[in-house]
Amino acid sequence: LWGLLSDRIGRVRVFRILLGSQMIVFGVLMTESNPWIFSALVCYVLLCFGGGFANMPSFVLDVFGTKRMSVIYGAMLTAWAAAGIFGPVYVGYIKDQYPDRAVIYCFLIGVLILGLGFSFSYLLNDDRIRLGKPTLEGTLRRFGIAVPGGK
Repeated sequence: LWGLLSDRIGRVRVFRILLGSQMIVFGVLMTESNPWIFSALVCYVLLCFGGGFANMPSFVLDVFGTKRMSVIYGAMLTAWAAAGIFGPVYVGYIKDQYPDRAVIYCFLIGVLILGLGFSFSYLLNDDRIRLGKPTLEGTLRRFGIAVPGGK
């Protein structure tokens, strides 16, 4: 789903949709009491998690090129893993220290982080990043393979 969408509307726009929609969903999750709706929203968050993970390699390739891809992608995966470890630890600490207000504090921190990511995405110039379907000729050129009749 997210890969198809990123090929059609662009990688940066997909990340904006992922981050922006999750801000809304996390707000609804805080107050939702229906277990079916809550479960559906959690599934959507997991879908966004997988979509972000699946789109990262092509996003890094489009933005930074092949020469820097391995280093930057490695740094992104390291940050992703660190957030997966330290995020729950930090939330547990907040829950222990501020049991009455832990939910709102964690929500506000999450919205702040998602909002920063959403805002920083506007620093990227969509026109500079390839949008749409890549061509075979463009892919070959990107990997340094000579294209007959190419420029």
